[in-house]
Amino acid sequence: MTISKQAIKSEQTRKLILDSAIRCFIDFGYCRTTTAMIAQYADVSRGAMMHHFPSRASVLESTIEHIHQIRLAEYRRLMSNIGDVSGGMTRAAIERCIERTWQYVNLPASIAFMEVVTASRTDKDLQAILQPLVDEFERHFLSLIRVLFPQWQDSQLLETAHDLVHLPLLGMVSSPLQVIDQKRIDQVLSALADNIEAMYALANLSSKKEELTQDVVEV
Repeated sequence: MTISKQAIKSEQTRKLILDSAIRCFIDFGYCRTTTAMIAQYADVSRGAMMHHFPSRASVLESTIEHIHQIRLAEYRRLMSNIGDVSGGMTRAAIERCIERTWQYVNLPASIAFMEVVTASRTDKDLQAILQPLVDEFERHFLSLIRVLFPQWQDSQLLETAHDLVHLPLLGMVSSPLQVIDQKRIDQVLSALADNIEAMYALANLSSKKEELTQDVVEV
């Protein structure tokens, strides 16, 4: 099926508007972003804005979904390119994952998403939009990590490891105070690697004990 030039141009304009809305979220926050701001950032007319998004609510909701798709793609790209992990959860592999996670939470789409999350604290309707996207991200995360590290199959432990890494890093990124220098960032990343390495070692030990117990029972 051939796509017309007009359809291509229309889709390009729509994406430009959504990308510009992301920039507005970062620069002004979710609640302060208006359609006029977005149109100015995108350098499009108000008429073009209204053609694609008839209301502020429609453009904001579409932007949230756009951010979500970008975040999924960026996370897959970063985590699928961490190098050889055939040796399992080695210290080096853990450090690479944490470093890539730090890169990830500093990307524009992640920062914009945090602005939306902050706004949702007192907005039940926004929470209802966000929750399915958060749930989908969690499913993608667990699926990807299981592919990268098939030795670590405990879902509950994976979720804990995910929270242990992501939540502190998100807190560091979202802090309005510029008090964290590179040395302190490196110390936090190293401490997180220590914790994940210890969790994996404990889980691996428990798994081996279960296998040994099963072997004894079978004998």
